[in-house]
Formats: sequence, C-alpha cells, structure tokens
Amino acid sequence: MNAKEILSKLTVKEKLMLTSGKDFWHLNGVEKENVPSIMVTDGPHGLRKAAGSEMNVGNVVPTEAFPTASCSACSWDREALKKMGEAMAEECIQEEVAVILGPGTNMKRDPLCGRNFEYFSEDPVLAGEMAASMINAIQSKGIGTSLKHYAANNQETYRMTGSSNLDIRTLREYYLKPFEIAVKKSQPYTIMSSYNKINNVPASGNKLVLKDILRDEWGYNGCVITDWGGAHVHYEDINGGLDLEMPGNKQLYLKHTLKAYKEGKITDEEIDRAAYNVLHLIEKTIDASSKKTPYDKDAHHKISKEVALSSMVLLKNEKNMLPLKKDDKILVIGEFAEKPRYQGAGSSFLNPPKVDSLKESLDAAGIAYDYAKGYDLSNMKDAEANAKLADEAVAQIKDQKVVLYIGLSDEYESEGSDRIVTKFALPEAHQKLIEKVLAKTNNVIVVLSAGSVVDLSFADKVPAILDTYLAGASVGSALCDILYGVVNPSGKLAETWPLSYDDVPCSETYGKEKNQVNYREGLFVGYRYYNTANVPVRFPFGFGLSYTTFEYANLKISGNKVSVDVTNTGKVDGAEVVQLYIANKTKATIFPAAELKNFDKVFLKAGETKTVKFELKDEDFQYFNVEKNAYVIAKGDYEIQIGASSRDIKLKEIIKKEGDTSSDLDKFKGSWFTTFKGKPTDADAKLLGLDVIYEQPTRKGDYTLENTVQDVKGSGFGKVFHKIMLIAVCAATGIKKSEMDTPQNKMTIEAALGISFRGMAAMSGGAMPLWLAGILVGFCNGFSRKSKKK
Repeated sequence: MNAKEILSKLTVKEKLMLTSGKDFWHLNGVEKENVPSIMVTDGPHGLRKAAGSEMNVGNVVPTEAFPTASCSACSWDREALKKMGEAMAEECIQEEVAVILGPGTNMKRDPLCGRNFEYFSEDPVLAGEMAASMINAIQSKGIGTSLKHYAANNQETYRMTGSSNLDIRTLREYYLKPFEIAVKKSQPYTIMSSYNKINNVPASGNKLVLKDILRDEWGYNGCVITDWGGAHVHYEDINGGLDLEMPGNKQLYLKHTLKAYKEGKITDEEIDRAAYNVLHLIEKTIDASSKKTPYDKDAHHKISKEVALSSMVLLKNEKNMLPLKKDDKILVIGEFAEKPRYQGAGSSFLNPPKVDSLKESLDAAGIAYDYAKGYDLSNMKDAEANAKLADEAVAQIKDQKVVLYIGLSDEYESEGSDRIVTKFALPEAHQKLIEKVLAKTNNVIVVLSAGSVVDLSFADKVPAILDTYLAGASVGSALCDILYGVVNPSGKLAETWPLSYDDVPCSETYGKEKNQVNYREGLFVGYRYYNTANVPVRFPFGFGLSYTTFEYANLKISGNKVSVDVTNTGKVDGAEVVQLYIANKTKATIFPAAELKNFDKVFLKAGETKTVKFELKDEDFQYFNVEKNAYVIAKGDYEIQIGASSRDIKLKEIIKKEGDTSSDLDKFKGSWFTTFKGKPTDADAKLLGLDVIYEQPTRKGDYTLENTVQDVKGSGFGKVFHKIMLIAVCAATGIKKSEMDTPQNKMTIEAALGISFRGMAAMSGGAMPLWLAGILVGFCNGFSRKSKKK
C-alpha cells in the first residue's frame, strides 16, 4: 500500500476515522482502499495478547516472560536487549500483532512508584540506550514498538488526572532525555503519550512536548498514540501533536471533531498529518504482522535466561560465600523457591509456557538441599500462620549455608498503585523471617526478588546478597547457575539503593501530592543527588560484584577519543561494565557531581586485557541554558571519569572546552541546590523556574469531566455511582468478590475507578456518550438533569 496515495483519496470524515481506534486493540482500516485493520497490544517485556475479555488483564495467550526492564537494565548489555527484542518480535509475528506497546522508558524519580519494574533506570543515558537497542531489534523484523509513557509519568497515584510540574531544564535534561536518545537512535514506529498532564497541559495534546521538541527538534517521523483512555478533547489533542486515540470510540470523538473542523478549530493540515501517520504505521507493519510464522518457544526461553544471567546483581559476597559448591550443605528457605516471582502485576502480566523454579533447577542439576517454606505467598497478611512457618524453617537450620529467598510479593508493587502504604519495607512476614534466621545463624545468602528498591537494613548482618529483580520465566535456572558459579554474575545496578527512604529527595511529598505533583528537586534525582550531596547509600548506581576482579589502566584522551585498558586479574572468566562519567567543573550553573555519558560491557577471560574505546560527542558536554532557551557548552574544565560504578571511579582526567561564558550560579547560593540541607522547598523550586502549584480541594458542586469516580465519593450520588461502577467492572471482567484483592484484579478495578469521566466515556466503546458523562457529573454536583440543562 502507498500511504500518501491513499490519503489523497479520503474524505475528512474517513481521515478522522483513522485517528481513533476501531476497538480496544485494533486500528481502523479503510475498506474501500483495502487498508487493513492492524492489532496493537501490550508489552513491554513480552507479548501480552488478550485471550478473552479485553479488560481482563490476566487472561492472555501463552508467550515468553522475559526479564522486566528493572532487571534487564542491570545487564548494561545492548546485545542482550537486541536478542530479547528480536524474540519478542517473532512472537508478535506468530500472534499477528503489528505493534507491541513498549518499552517503558520513564525515569525512576522515587523507589515507591508501583510501575518502576517496567522502567529501566534512574539514569536517562542507560534507559535511552537500553530502549533503543530493544526498539531497533523489534523493528528490524517489521514489527512496531511504542516508546512509553511520554513523559514525566513517575507515579501511579492519580496517574490519570495528575499534573507533573517541573522546570524546563529538568524536563529536557532528565525526563525527556531517554526518549530523545531512543528516538534519535531507533525512530520507534509509535510513541505513547502518558496519562498525566505536564505543567497542567495534557500530555496527549502538549504542543511543546509533542510538536516543538519531539517532531521539530528531534526529527521524529512516527505515530503518536495515547495511552488507553488517556485522550482529552480530540481535536485539541490532534492540534497539539497527537495522531491516534486509543481505544476507539467514534461515538465520542467523530461528531465533535467534525463540528470543530467546520468551525475552523482544526485544519486540514493537522488532520492530514495525523491520518497519514496512522496509514504509514499500517503500511510499515502489515507485511510482518500478517505472516503468522511459528517461533521456537524453547529458544526464546533460552534467550530469556541469557538476559537474566547477564542482569542479576551480586550486591555482597563476604568470606567468598558464593559461588556454592555442589557438595555444600544448604537449606533453602522461602516459598519463592517453588513459586518464583518473575514479573510484575498490571497490563504487562504474561502467561509463559513454562516457569523455572529454583527447586526444580536444583533438582535438575543433581544438587542435594533441604527446603523450608518460610512464609505463605497466598496468605501474607496472616501473621500467626507465617510466624509458624518461619519457626518451622528456623528449626531446620543446622550446620549448613542458608539460602534465604525473600522480596516483594505481587500485592506490593503493581501498575495502578504506588507503594505508599508499605513504603520501603519488605512484607512483615519476610522481615520477621529474616530476624529469626539471623538469630540462629549468619551463614546466610539472601536472594532478593522485587521490581524495585527495598529496605535492606539487615544487610550488614549477612555475608552475601544476590539481587534477581524480576528476572522472567527462566529465573530459577538462571539463579541456580549464578549461585553455583556456572555463570559469573555481571549485572550492575541501574538505580541507587539508599540506606533509608527518608534519604530520597522527594520522600516528603511523593504520593501526598496527587493532582499537582511538584518536582522541587529538579535534576537531583538518584545518584545525581546522592553523589552531589555526599549522602551515604546502601549500594551506588552502577555497582555490582563479580566472582573475579578487574583492573583499569592507561586512560588516554585524544580529541574526542577515549580509551582505557581493562584486565581480568582473577582466575574466573567474567564480564565488566566500564562506565564513562563526565563531571562539569565549570561555574555556569548548578550541576550534578558527575553524569553517565556512555558505557560498554566487555567479556574477559581470566588474565585477559582489552582496550575499551569511547567517543565523546558535543551533547555529552551540553546543558540546557534557560535564559537562552537552548543547549550550550559552558567554557571551562570537564573531568572525564572511568569507573566500575558511580562511586568507584578508577581513572580520571581533566579536559578543557571552549564555549558559553554566561553564569547564573550566584542565584543558587545558600539554596538547597548548594547546601543540600533538609528537603527542597518551594523557594528552591522557584529558583529553577518552577512555581509550585498546590491542589485545591474539589468539593461537591465543583466536579467536572476531568474528575474521577473516586473523586466524587464526597457526594451522595457519587457514593452510589462508585458502587455501581465497581459492580459493573467486576461483571464485565468476571472478577468475583473473593478475588477482588488479587494484584491483577486490583489494578483492573483501580484503573476503572481512577479514570476521569471523560476517559470513562472514551473507554466505554460508545456505552457512555459524553453527554451522559456530563449528566452524571451534574448529579454528583447535586443538580437534577432538568437543572443541569438550565
């Protein structure tokens, strides 16, 4: 098909039909021009294709569950992400899916974000590079991707209605940077706008973000789509840069948008741009997504294991507790050993053909071990039952090494909710188990399974800690290979592990600010804050141990070329992640102590030396000058650092750059950005150019279409409507009352009740026209339908 030729033959109405989906998972085609309807569906770390009800996120066809982004990012391995992406594309081809919705590339502003397991890193360069590798691999096979969630989507609390308020430098240098890298290196076929507003302008129609920056500056030439139910006023969104609203609901948008067109509120040029981008998306993906070519499930499971092996992070290994020997006496404690947690809950929930448990893998390897359940994953809130299991486990401890398998169970992190209630802590049953085990022995190897950072206040009491994150369906066999030294661990942390949640710069306000979320800390997130403010951390960004040792030597800088020799000085083959940071030593403005600019993972045999090479680019030295509204290079000194982590810099050298001589550093004197005392204030934020906005309470009489079903519970009618909606959602998805608290079902319910009335109309497929949504809002405000008309 020829998208441009077809576009020239369409009426305005036919073009507008293309700008909204056909149904929940399909795009509209054009029957008279033989343009097919293609399918798009969830990712981001494996194909999630609904097998039944389009709203039931748990009922999906069997596909491989690859390691989540929080895990795979710890590989720092572009080649591993490439293999994973190619395998995901092959599964899309078999299932006739044209676009897989991923990868997720948002920054990790706070460790409590319930969706952090779907995102790569707290660093934009690492996140952008991992995303680009995956996107290029998937699209090399003709399947499209959807880089998401664009942008500044950093919490699940009020995710559909909240505004992320931040200054322009922070937005550009930090929250948009991973998207910029991925766009310029891979041109994803689609980019998904986020639910949230950005400085109170909906992301789905934010001209600055979608047009001025994404298209005009970065040169993006693909299709911008909404998250499901994330649209606002359709013609305003298209004017702002949106191409496609999902899911489809022509009853909602078509009449209003045609009316706006006739009134001159939207032009032919904007409509043509959006319609063409949708047609071009179909044009690019139709061949691959119609092949239905079978794939090798065992081969994909093997790739999943390769990524997991490259990603698991050895955090501590005193007394050479690891690797274990086959004849070591071990006691494995923790139900995760037989029921592993290998993925998160929500729209990324997968149904793999097989899942490797640690117990099965130990058995397959012929390793003798004892086992104790330790806790009950199906009954984590029963303190008495879990205490009994913990006591039974401790009673089995004798003269052996204990492999204690703990972490976050499903209900603790999920799309749709943040870890606000439990905060940083492990489940109480796991905390009690740790205390009891350590009271009996400290001969303990802790294995962690969680999608994000957790409290490790016990870390000083145990000699070994191995972090698997959420390592996919092969987690058990990969873990077994790492524990027994079949494979040398080489993962490095893609996020900082702080000592305490109170150390997180936005911890005082995260989750408490709902519809107005103010990013007072600016750029100082993750290691950019901890390293600059000299705050002690549990484990720094970029950290990870190995069963061997590495030595760095001969740093050479010639023009824009950097090289360093790395030697494996141990007796075991292994891989090292060589990290290049740049410290801006100029006085142009406030800067983090140093920032990651490049990295390379290099495999070295015992005793082998390799030269690792990097190329410096102008953008590695640039910062966004707010006064000039442009990126500039400041004149002065820059320190090139080569390290094994952000706090383990092995070699460094100063170079000088010519450039801009302006400075605004004086205005920050005495502020949080120079003293780092306490937490950033409203006055500090104002220095960045951010005027903090406080949320005004919404009361009966003030509700609008932008309010949620949860919001209107303050009115009598709102309470009743909330109950009706809860019943309707459960009926539509087949959720039984006894199953409402499962992580998947909670996400489904919270998503339905946390959406705005406007979004509800959009998601209803025509069952709720916009006028009816307006009347319901009127009733919530205390008006009758008759008085509403007046």
